Amino acid sequence: MAEAPLSKIGQRFAAIAAESAHLAGGTTFPLWVHIEAGDGWVSESIYRERPDAVEYVNYSPEAGCPLFELIMDAWDAEEPGKRWAEAELEITDGNFITRFRYPDEVEPMEDAGSMARRDTAIRGRFGDKPAIYPD
Repeated sequence: MAEAPLSKIGQRFAAIAAESAHLAGGTTFPLWVHIEAGDGWVSESIYRERPDAVEYVNYSPEAGCPLFELIMDAWDAEEPGKRWAEAELEITDGNFITRFRYPDEVEPMEDAGSMARRDTAIRGRFGDKPAIYPD
């Protein structure tokens, strides 16, 4: 059975998944990417899922790193009023799954802040598995 071609948004998220895997140094372990975006801004975090913990990928994007632009392009491609507030990518063995949350599904930024919303998403995805951040 032939695979259907990816939609335009699917193509955009395939590029985001590929760049995230590149920045994480590959997909030896499954990756999870949490993205928040709005008009002119992006906040993204990449995590490696290890058997006993979730490890934050501390990357230093080299000059010209396209991740910000790829995310903004995906967000801007949606119709105003239908744009997502958060996106999550699960990347395993070269495949990815994307889930979206829309503004009416997330706590307002002014009430929670981006870090609190990210931490809530981590607990929702990984439960009590500890998240490890670099010192």
